[in-house]
Amino acid sequence: MLINDIPVSVNQGIIAMKPNDAFSSEYLLSWAEANMEEVVSRANGSTFLEISKKNFREIPFLMPNEAVLNQYDKIAKPYFQRIVSIQKEVNQLAKLRDTLLPKLISGELRLPPEMSEARQQDKTTVV
Repeated sequence: MLINDIPVSVNQGIIAMKPNDAFSSEYLLSWAEANMEEVVSRANGSTFLEISKKNFREIPFLMPNEAVLNQYDKIAKPYFQRIVSIQKEVNQLAKLRDTLLPKLISGELRLPPEMSEARQQDKTTVV
């Protein structure tokens, strides 16, 4: 499950829930996560589980009033934005690690002496 912020195309094996003025992406994702057991229980397949649109549409969908949805979005959106921000940072750090680690291992890059000493102290510290 994911929220996509760019246009995508999907095939018949994927069910896309498109946000609208009434239901935000965050609400739809939260609903899907909360109802995943029900989704899986209605899915079938020998290679991998797949749910038909017919079986998916039969799952009850909680439709709170506009005030409740607005309050949910007011609270939830900042958390989801933070998750996206952290994930972007994780991806950037992973790229940096993948770039630097081979160079450190091969000796092409060396740590400054003060960083090497700090690492040695970390290894010998007993907690």
